[in-house]
Amino acid sequence: MSFASDLHAELVKANLTELLKDPLTLNSTPEFLQKLHSNSPRQPTERSRDGAEKWFFKNGSLATFKFPATLDRRGRFDKSSSYFNAVNRNGEAKLNGKSLRNLKAIFELRPLGDDDHWAYMYPDGAVTSSQQAVAAILLIEGALDEKRGRLPDDKQTRIIRTYDEEDRFVFTLTSESILTEKPEEAIHVASSSAQQLAVETSLSPCPAKVKRLMQVESPTTEARDNETPQLRDMPDPEQLFQDFPTHLNDVIKAPPIFNDHQDLISPTKYDLKLPRESLAIVEVWEIKKGGKTERRVMHLRPVNVQLVPFEPKPAQQGTMLLMQEDSKSLQESEAL
Repeated sequence: MSFASDLHAELVKANLTELLKDPLTLNSTPEFLQKLHSNSPRQPTERSRDGAEKWFFKNGSLATFKFPATLDRRGRFDKSSSYFNAVNRNGEAKLNGKSLRNLKAIFELRPLGDDDHWAYMYPDGAVTSSQQAVAAILLIEGALDEKRGRLPDDKQTRIIRTYDEEDRFVFTLTSESILTEKPEEAIHVASSSAQQLAVETSLSPCPAKVKRLMQVESPTTEARDNETPQLRDMPDPEQLFQDFPTHLNDVIKAPPIFNDHQDLISPTKYDLKLPRESLAIVEVWEIKKGGKTERRVMHLRPVNVQLVPFEPKPAQQGTMLLMQEDSKSLQESEAL
């Protein structure tokens, strides 16, 4: 093994070892399930724009968790290339006004396993954490079926998908709609996933207005260049976007996928800069849409997907201090 390979393996192990110390990392399915509020899923206090329900912890915060996995863009269920989820099972892309507004990237995640070709880099506990994430999601889906009634398979979309011929499970990670007509709504690079969720999951002990000090990564040159890409910048091999000239200036909201330098990867360059296969540290939250009398859709929404290995940045490097005044406390437990 070369010196470079040794360094690569050591960095992977160090990244995953730090992950396993994180209190949000899913190491025990029973412990995670015990933290969930019984009144879940439900609408948040501030109703979601898409009407989706979400899972919450007993303390009122949005239920998020982290786990390691393999990002597999070659997988059967992955739709992270041109036209994203507008591509059907036959590989054909079809766009209309509705599908354009609901354009989402779908990433396939493979749980870690002891027989992975890079398993020798995993620290103890990494495979368990990844497998526990599968178990937790399956149990949550099953509990929802018991609570609201199971729907036929053709009336529901689940997070866990199966490769029957290989007898294995994979995750699907679904972004929010990537288009917005308002440039100010575009996602900006943040120094941590917790900051990206701060508005919705704030657990400030004081219900009055408070000032919170946040650290946000100063965008690199590449990040600044890609900060507000537009629909016209997206790959369009079949010229389908050209049929919607009034939307060509719509801003792309980049899913929070970060490269080995912790820079946000623009969806305009996924096929150039997002590996076909990579280890990743994933932080997610779950949502559900639809009721028992209609189609039920369950998604894992990405909070932060950090490709591994990555070189951690010093907290003081490349950051700027922002003072943010909260208009109100979003302590969800008061509404439960």
